[in-house]
Amino acid sequence: MDLIGSYYDVQNWMPGVADLLSNDEQRTRTITMQDGGRLVEELLDEGAHFHHYRFTDPGPVAVQDFTARLEVTEIDTDQSEVR
Repeated sequence: MDLIGSYYDVQNWMPGVADLLSNDEQRTRTITMQDGGRLVEELLDEGAHFHHYRFTDPGPVAVQDFTARLEVTEIDTDQSEVR
């Protein structure tokens, strides 16, 4: 669960991230991918084991009004389930 614990540490677990710019005040992260694509995401809600966010500027991703929820449930001390 520690691997994806911080909303602003996406580069630690998501492949292809070249750079990340976080803005704690606006609760946004700007992700620059290795191919130059850029995503701007806003954190809507978070808890000890989940993040709920939306794309405010999906860049190369062909979506509109997309929200996502990433949730981790501990199975035991060595395993977690990611939904």
